[in-house]
Amino acid sequence: MRGLLRDPRGPRRHRRGAGAGDKIFPICEFLEAHPYTSAIKTGVDLVGVPGGPPRLPTLPLAQEHANTLARLLRSAGIELAR
Repeated sequence: MRGLLRDPRGPRRHRRGAGAGDKIFPICEFLEAHPYTSAIKTGVDLVGVPGGPPRLPTLPLAQEHANTLARLLRSAGIELAR
């Protein structure tokens, strides 16, 4: 049973991936704390892909939350369009 859990690509692959998780975890927390559709649409707008406004009754993210998302994306190494 133990052999089934071993990663055939080697033990170091897991360590490299741990850093990526540390970068995106704050973004995941943000997405869980806000209306998901609004947050995703704001996020894609921030990286230069037009997401458009959410359909009613969902409202767009408040500007302060959009600024927080932009900061989180930048800190994860994601280049923003605006």
